[in-house]
Amino acid sequence: RIQEGERSYLGRLMDRQEELKERKERVLADLRHQRDEASERVAMGMVGMERRDLHGFLVGAERRVGEEAAKWQRLAQVKKSQAYIAQLYAAHARAATRRRNAEMDGMVR
Repeated sequence: RIQEGERSYLGRLMDRQEELKERKERVLADLRHQRDEASERVAMGMVGMERRDLHGFLVGAERRVGEEAAKWQRLAQVKKSQAYIAQLYAAHARAATRRRNAEMDGMVR
């Protein structure tokens, strides 16, 4: 009779141990799932930050390229103006030279 009681007690202990092992597995699986979800959220947040950083960099780069282009455009405009002034000066100098030559010719005759 005592042995029978011990066997049933041992059986209940082993069942309880099995239950606890299954519960431990479920809790661990749930924790792993939560960890994976948290990792995913962190990764998505980092992707979002990277995307915002990239967008900011591209906008800044476009602005810098625009500023650089405007600077070169102004420089080209200045060079055009300088070339135009040089042409006017050359035309004026040629006209003055012709006038002097004509005056010299007039004096010689």
